[in-house]
Amino acid sequence: ETDGSTIHYAASTGEGSYSIFAPEDVQVRVNEIRVDPEAAAERSPGVLNGLDIYLSGQGYQTLTWTIDGLYLEPEVKAHLDTAELTPLRTSDGSIYFFHPNDPALQERFTPLAEDFFSAYIRYTSAHYDDTLFWNLISKVLPGTYLHNYLSTTRDTMLWAGNSTDDRTLTFDNFSAVGDNCFVCTVAFDVDRTSQYWNEQVSMNQSGIYELAFVNEAGTWYAAGMNLISAE
Repeated sequence: ETDGSTIHYAASTGEGSYSIFAPEDVQVRVNEIRVDPEAAAERSPGVLNGLDIYLSGQGYQTLTWTIDGLYLEPEVKAHLDTAELTPLRTSDGSIYFFHPNDPALQERFTPLAEDFFSAYIRYTSAHYDDTLFWNLISKVLPGTYLHNYLSTTRDTMLWAGNSTDDRTLTFDNFSAVGDNCFVCTVAFDVDRTSQYWNEQVSMNQSGIYELAFVNEAGTWYAAGMNLISAE
């Protein structure tokens, strides 16, 4: 529109939206410009929530930046010291960065992580019974949010249908948090066939969780579980 000799253009914004998640010590750059940690929309313990007493002050915060109104997909990179980190991208436009994967930790603790998460899949895949619940809860550190959450699901699991599952689990992003804690991610893909009364339902479920494990009195327990994506 105009007002005599001056032309005014209506401004508009794009529809692109991205959320970026990264540990606080990771340097994140968007289109080669470093994003300011102080500009993060959120700062939280993430999967380490409630575990301070086990971490001896060695825990970290996860920062979240939100970018809206974009026309083009930005170039997002992250570094920790000199190591460039590989982003994990989800279908909702979120971008996650984690500390570099430690191959020695991965080799040592993949069986532990798989033992816990396989028990979780079995518990959520089948009609409730005490054996599945107690097998799962025995692998979880008492007093944690994860332990409390799983304990409160017992009533809801009574309504689950009988189910079998064919699953694929992929573990990555193993990183130590102090001497008695580590975190990792698990990507899962599960085919389920369930019987609900007279109806048989087949479905596929996939997603990614971040997991935290803590060593308490010489035994490793699952201590945190944070859903990253699910389909």
